[in-house]
Amino acid sequence: MADTQELFDVARDANLLNMLESGRVEFEGAPLQLGHSERALLQYTLNGITNRDVTFVVSPIQGDLYPLLSCFTYQILSRANPARFEMNKTYPSLLCAKQGYLGRFSSFQHAASTKNEPIMRREPLSPSKFKQNRPTLYSTQSPEDLEYRGDEWLFGNVFVDLRNEKWRSSLLKFDGFNDHHRVCSYTFFVDPGWAARDVRDKLPDALTVNREWVMDVEPPSETASNPSPVRRYETILNSDFDVEYLILSDETFVEKLESLYHLHKQIETEYDGYVRTGRLFKELSALAALPQQFDATAGMKYSQPKLGRIIEAIEERAAAASGSARGLLGSFANDAQEIIEYLSENNLKRTTLHSVLNDAAESSKPVTIVTKNETHKNAIKTDVEQLSRSIPPNVSIKHATELEPMPSHQFIMLGLMPYAANAFEFPLSADLKILCYPTEYDPIKKRLNLSTADSPTDPSAISGEVTKSTVNSDSDHGTVSFDLDDIKESISEDILEQREETSVVESSDGQSRDPDTYVVTFDNGLQESFQGGRRLTTYNKSTHEVRKRPARTIEAGDSIVRLGDAEQDFYEYLREKEKSRGNLDEKEQLVEYWRDILRTAREESSLEDIQATLDEHGSSIESTAAIRLWISGETTGPQDPKDVRRVLEAYQPDALGVYDEINTAVEWIREFNEQVGEEIRKLIAGELDSRKSLDVDGDVRQRIIELREKIEVVQVEDVRKQ
Repeated sequence: MADTQELFDVARDANLLNMLESGRVEFEGAPLQLGHSERALLQYTLNGITNRDVTFVVSPIQGDLYPLLSCFTYQILSRANPARFEMNKTYPSLLCAKQGYLGRFSSFQHAASTKNEPIMRREPLSPSKFKQNRPTLYSTQSPEDLEYRGDEWLFGNVFVDLRNEKWRSSLLKFDGFNDHHRVCSYTFFVDPGWAARDVRDKLPDALTVNREWVMDVEPPSETASNPSPVRRYETILNSDFDVEYLILSDETFVEKLESLYHLHKQIETEYDGYVRTGRLFKELSALAALPQQFDATAGMKYSQPKLGRIIEAIEERAAAASGSARGLLGSFANDAQEIIEYLSENNLKRTTLHSVLNDAAESSKPVTIVTKNETHKNAIKTDVEQLSRSIPPNVSIKHATELEPMPSHQFIMLGLMPYAANAFEFPLSADLKILCYPTEYDPIKKRLNLSTADSPTDPSAISGEVTKSTVNSDSDHGTVSFDLDDIKESISEDILEQREETSVVESSDGQSRDPDTYVVTFDNGLQESFQGGRRLTTYNKSTHEVRKRPARTIEAGDSIVRLGDAEQDFYEYLREKEKSRGNLDEKEQLVEYWRDILRTAREESSLEDIQATLDEHGSSIESTAAIRLWISGETTGPQDPKDVRRVLEAYQPDALGVYDEINTAVEWIREFNEQVGEEIRKLIAGELDSRKSLDVDGDVRQRIIELREKIEVVQVEDVRKQ
């Protein structure tokens, strides 16, 4: 890792950004005091530009200030002294940006300026307006701009903000851009998490900004009137921490939770990694509101299931299972239901939180309650309102990923937070109070990783009635210590429970599904009625093509593949068999959930608007026809798997965690459809060879072979709408 102190010393000696520190230049109307590690990172970035390197920075705490300051610093310094970057003159630079901060470049202004003119010039990238001899920062949010192959451009540096999915999905475009144009250096920036993992294998070794990086430099000693977030983190990390653990030792609850934990681990090991139990376990561990309030809030979010619905789904899985799996899942569901009933009457985390709120009302110090996610936050707010109480004016309730460091605040953490929130690696304040069960205590201490002595406290010392005893030392828990982030969970099934109540089903033209019934007469004299959206398996005798088509599109002369004795569509029969084996139902529901998101978007905007929105997220679809087919289900899903994610990013970002599972489901169903269709085609055409098999599941193929005598191809004589 680069030496933070050494980089800062270089930046200090060179008066890097002294114009901002001194107040001669203001940002958004005030001097901006940066952190020392922040200035070191800027020096690291400038070194990369000077050395004509490709620099890759991963940081959870820099935010929009890093691209703003990096581009500003390079442009100002290269304009004043291009030799600093081993150039004979100043060249333009390019920012491949994300939405939200481009307008803030105009906020860099001379303090004495009366004309409200920005210091640096920024213009949208446009081939017709590009000026090679002008020291301009050009910006774009469109990867298509990188495809320009007209006049050769020369850029001193190209800054790429990989927090924008468009740029993550267009990395290869930079190869062609670099081949045609001349670029001295590149700077890539991304925050941690799945976005960083998505590109890490495609870019050089990254500098990761972690706690060690921030603390390896001497912190600022002077008080800042307008500190940057990074400087606030430096202040916090170099303070004397006051960490109080309110360890909630409800022996009955902890015993029930430990039993549930062991069941989950058994299920995870023995039942093919089934992980819905992990989701339920995590929610029960974090619950600081009444379960019914949590469910009322969860019912408003696709990505957050109701507790009761998760249990029902586990019970359904238990009923469909056999052997030990049935017993384990059934026991887990029963034990979880007991915990929910117990928490309805005896939730010590909830009771203690309300007592903490009472104490906070007596203080003038700002207090922030930190919850695991937005659902928990809103459940607590609703819970408090139900008691006809108000949240004190000095208290706010936030979820872990929406917070900024506030050294003057006290933060009350309601247990273990998600890793993605970085709330323990980068504490939000040096004044922390942590409400946790004994099972959470060791993982939190490990993640917080502070050398300061903590103080496990008896919650009964605070206001209000708290009747349970508490653990008063580090070593006498006598409980299983588990890290919730080590417990696998999947929201893939949990996001589906509202679909029957809320989904809007659409037809091939993007409107509501045809509610009419169609009566089809076959050449064997039979008649059958189908809803307009019912899929039938058609067979083209001239091309031998097998397709699934809605009944509304069936016409006289079409051929339908059926099981003669059952008068059932052959493909639907195979689907039902796959469902009974547990292979298809969840996948179809996941894909249908994804379509529901698009259908909701379609209710609120035109197909053209949806296309434009997806284009902003990097999609390359050329017409609305593809979106119409996705919505109707006439195609399983996008050919470009990243369009699945783009839909989630644009219209349901809180469901991004399920992207991989939706995409896997799309690919699985598409392959299943194609391979079963191919097997049916071969069978009907007399080409089926039982000695050869495609990758389609062997059991499915065997069923096709066994049913060859029952399969019939019937011709449609007439179709009429009833």
